[in-house]
Amino acid sequence: MVGVPIEANRLYDAVNCLLSWMNGNGGFASYELTRSYAWLE
Repeated sequence: MVGVPIEANRLYDAVNCLLSWMNGNGGFASYELTRSYAWLE
């Protein structure tokens, strides 16, 4: 990698932030409604 490494606590915060946006079905497309059947997703 190039540059200064990211501190572990900042990395954990970033991952926790992303995981907090996860929908109940495990997806991340909260800006868009599900338009297909659950079995297709």
